[in-house]
This record gives sequence, structure tokens and C-alpha cells, in this order.
Amino acid sequence: MSKQKKKKSNAQQKIQLAQGKNEYKRRMHQICLLLPEGKVACKVLEKYMDILYSIRPQPIRTVFFGKDPSDFQEYVKTEYPFMIKHETLPMYEGGPEVSLYDYHQLVRPLQMFVDIHSERHPGFADPFMPIIKERKTRSIDVVQKMARIAEVMGLSGSNFMEFFYHVKFVIADPLELKIPRDTCTIEITYEAPSWKQIKIGTQKRSAARVGWRFPIKIVWMEIKPSQMGIRNPADDSPMEVYMLQHAINRLYERIGGTYRAVMHMDLFQSFHPPKAFPTGGGNFLIEYKISEIKAGYFAATITDGVLLIRTFLFITHAGTPEGKKLTALTGLRKWDHKYLAFDNLLALTDSDLLSNEQTCEIFREAGCGGLLELCNKVRQSNYWESSEQRNPIADKMLQYIKSGKEEVSDLWTELPDDEPEPAESEQEEPDNELHEPEDNKKTTDDEPETASAPE
Repeated sequence: MSKQKKKKSNAQQKIQLAQGKNEYKRRMHQICLLLPEGKVACKVLEKYMDILYSIRPQPIRTVFFGKDPSDFQEYVKTEYPFMIKHETLPMYEGGPEVSLYDYHQLVRPLQMFVDIHSERHPGFADPFMPIIKERKTRSIDVVQKMARIAEVMGLSGSNFMEFFYHVKFVIADPLELKIPRDTCTIEITYEAPSWKQIKIGTQKRSAARVGWRFPIKIVWMEIKPSQMGIRNPADDSPMEVYMLQHAINRLYERIGGTYRAVMHMDLFQSFHPPKAFPTGGGNFLIEYKISEIKAGYFAATITDGVLLIRTFLFITHAGTPEGKKLTALTGLRKWDHKYLAFDNLLALTDSDLLSNEQTCEIFREAGCGGLLELCNKVRQSNYWESSEQRNPIADKMLQYIKSGKEEVSDLWTELPDDEPEPAESEQEEPDNELHEPEDNKKTTDDEPETASAPE
């Protein structure tokens, strides 16, 4: 680097440092004005601003343990500061709200400085008493909130199919360690998912073990045979639970939430305890709930010593008890459901089917009345991106039922009821190859045997 460029670089650095220092002083001035005696506090602190700047907290750094297959560390670096800048709390009891970031960056060093300086100058602390008398309790509250946000980032970033993350906020108190500045670290630990080859009939499939990332550890899902509705099992030891990639893809596709971690959480909660219906041959339907509202079923099989979740069926699907009632009430077939947006929560929400009283009555009679409430929740939630407009489908459905005719698309009318759905990729098995019953007759995963499932 030439001398001229080096001088220019040094000059720019000095300018940036000066700007940063002035901005910090300006923000500290604003914090002081939020105190009951704000103007007095500002005047008292005027000559100590350089000291406050020198003891400001260190920038929060991130440390990653293990590999990072998804650039999660970069996500945390970007999103964590954003979150603590938007989470607020009262600066003191009954006082104005400030962000966790401002409390940590400005109020904490101010408390520390006033606390130390007032030992030699007793009257110095008077304008700052609202934040001094609550220093320990409120500071602990701030640290706990910052730690909780870090933990939630780990939970929301975890996915039992791909990766588990544990995110921990660590702070070193300068007074305890006798150092001039707070040192904060976000520690991120990566743990790999657990995959296993599971025998289904005469074939093997790769499946992921189902678990949930809690703050302290990963909790793996385990289900007893008796919890699955099996009476007097010879061995009631807990079984590990695994899921095919196909099943989680169907869950994402048919529930359609923006945040997959929320679907994983609902999955985990739906199995504690599970509401399962045996359907014969070691097969089961297990309810999947969103906010305690039934949204569908997991089709599962006991095989190779584990409970294997093979696919996810939306509640209106032809293979569920409710779907069968809908078929009996309306005469609609599987491909009719797709055309009329029955097989997808978001598509159903964005249609007018559940705002028409006649179609609503049909859904209630079929046992799908919970969808009315669930779709309203979807429209009001940030977890889904629903449309303001409603697709006009209700009249088409009522006309179709009334006429008894099949007058929709060519694809809709040409395909038979038992036509399997296409495979989504080369890696994913087609629906009609996901389950092989004991008699080796292949059936579709989207059409599990449900003859014995309770109505």
C-alpha cells in the first residue's frame, strides 16, 4: 500500500471512530433524558462522557462449535442484534420502554459508572436513583431475556431432518471479573440429525429419528405400543419414532406454514400423548393438531422395532375418516379435492369454501368443523402468508354436487380415483412405493388402509 493510500485509510478510520464516539454520546444523552431528572443527569455526566464511552460493552461476538452446514452462524450474527433492538422493557419501574440493546449498551455501563463514582461522591448518584436502586434485579432480567432470545433462535433453527443447534448467550460481568467492559458471546453448538435404514416389507428406507431441540438437550420422541391403541401388548417398551423425508415434505406442502420450526413443534406436541387409530396390519393414523385443532393425520407403521411415519394426510384427504364422510356427502373424488383446494390448509384458507354457510355446514357434518376456526387463525397469523382475496370455489362445489356431474379440467376427469401422486424428485420415493404391506401388494401412502379407523 502506498503512503498516500495508507494516510487516507488512517484518516478515514479516525473519522469513523470519531463518528462512532459522537453517536454513542448522543444516545447516552437521550437515555439520561428519560430519567425523571433527565436534564440534571445530562449536566452531571457531561464531563464523564469519554469515560462512559471507554467502558461501553464489547460488540457481541459469535463462536461456533462443530461444522455449520447451513450458514446458521451468519444468520445469528444478523438476526440476534435485530431481535434485541426490538425487544423492550421499562428502563426502571414505571419508566419509559427501552430496547434490550440500549439497556445493555447504555444503561448498564451508566449504572456501573454511577455506582462506582458515587462511593467517593455521595450526592453524585441522586439524579440516577431510579436505575441504580433496581440495578441488580433489572440487569438480571435483561440478561435472562437476551439469553432466552438466543435459545429460541436455536430452537427455531433446528430441524430433526437436517440439523440441531444449541445457542447460548454468555456474559462476563466487568465488576466481578475486574475488567473495564462487558464481554458477551453467543455460543452456537451443532449436532447432526440421526438417520437410519429401516426395513419396510422387503425393502429398506432411510428415515430420520424424530426429536425436538430443548434448551438443555435434544429430546427424542418415544411411543409405547399401548399409547398406539394396541391392547395388552406382549412388550410395552417405548419405541423410537422415525419419519421418511416424504412425510415431512407432505406436511410442509399441505400445511404450508412459513416457519417450519412451528410445524415441527406442533408435530412433537401432537405426539404427547398421541391420539392413534389402528387401521390393521400394524398401520395407524395419528392425529396432527395445530393449536389443539385437528388438521390431519400421520400415516404410520410399526416395523423393524420402530414406529415409522410414512406420510401426512390433510384432514379432508380421501384416506381419512373425515375425508370419507366428505366423499359420502358430496360425491367428490380425490382429484376433485385437489381442484377445489381441499387438500391444502393455505389453499383452503384462501378460498371462499369456509365463508359460505352451505359449504361450511357440509364441512361440519363431515367432522371438519375445526377447519373453520383454524383458517381464521391462519388469516390472522404471521406464520402463514394468506391472500386478502378469496378464490370463488364454493359455488362451483355446490353446483357440482347438485348436478352430479364431473365438469372440471381434463386431468381431473381423466385420472382414476386410485391414480398415485407423482414422485417429487429422484431421491423421494413415489407414493405408491412407500408402503409395502405383508402380502407384498403395493398400495399408495396417500391412500392408507383406514377401514377400521373410528369415525
